Amino acid sequence: LRLLIRIKVEGDSIYKLGDKFGCDFETEAIHLLDEAAALNLKVVGVAFHVGSGCSSADSHIIGLQRAKALFDHEEKAGRKMNIVDIGGGFLSDRRDRIDQVSTLVNDALKKLFPDPNIQIIAEPGRYICESSMDLYSSISNVRRIMKEEQRVNMIYMNDGFFGSLRFSDPWHRVKRFETKTDCKGNLPETTIIWGPSCDSTDRVMENLDIKLPLCSPLDWLVFPIRGAYSFGLASDFSCLQKSLIRSVISSDLWNKIKGHAVYKSNEFVENPVLSEPLPSTWPPLYHAEWHFNNNTLKS
Repeated sequence: LRLLIRIKVEGDSIYKLGDKFGCDFETEAIHLLDEAAALNLKVVGVAFHVGSGCSSADSHIIGLQRAKALFDHEEKAGRKMNIVDIGGGFLSDRRDRIDQVSTLVNDALKKLFPDPNIQIIAEPGRYICESSMDLYSSISNVRRIMKEEQRVNMIYMNDGFFGSLRFSDPWHRVKRFETKTDCKGNLPETTIIWGPSCDSTDRVMENLDIKLPLCSPLDWLVFPIRGAYSFGLASDFSCLQKSLIRSVISSDLWNKIKGHAVYKSNEFVENPVLSEPLPSTWPPLYHAEWHFNNNTLKS
């Protein structure tokens, strides 16, 4: 059995994982390492996570410095560690975010952990998958109301809180899908977005100020960078089905991947007909006769 000791490293994060995971570096870490040794438990490395959606680039450096101190303690005690897990928390809203953090992390690793035999692990889950998907939702209805002497548009659409839009972070946005025939004169108006369920809490992006041009049931809403914590958290609440996924790739990237030696030609399936609609996600319709035959007690 090989173990990692997880330490708390706080950062300017949206979701602070230190409230639940990790020991205190100052008061608990050394004691736990010595206690593990007394119990013949082999601790082979240090792990930390600065929190999901971390905007303080130096938080990873603080974690690496603390990991180095624990490595030094173990070496003095005649015990050796060889794994450092720096966790995730990398923001994906702008490409320069990862460049800033990676430069700091790589420089710190060269200085603190120059030994090539030390395994460095990172967990960039949100960063990798968030930009992989955009969510498109169709509008069912639009209702215009007066709220606190202000005109507000309420949009009802086919996805919501119990579907792919449970979490909305400060960098998330929504826009109306634009076509060439759109009227450019429509000014953004205060908007509330409701999901399709029968629950009054099914409101999308309630924590954000939403302003959109006046929409109609013929419009679609686009939610960019929704690949993380979206589809995977969708439920079947209120008999609603999950969103469908359509894979789209540019012809340039397609040809680069297809021509790579790693892949075989039979691993690719071409379907250029993008105009063909996806199957409906609405529950199937049953006639009254079907309900009578299947939901009536028979003697």
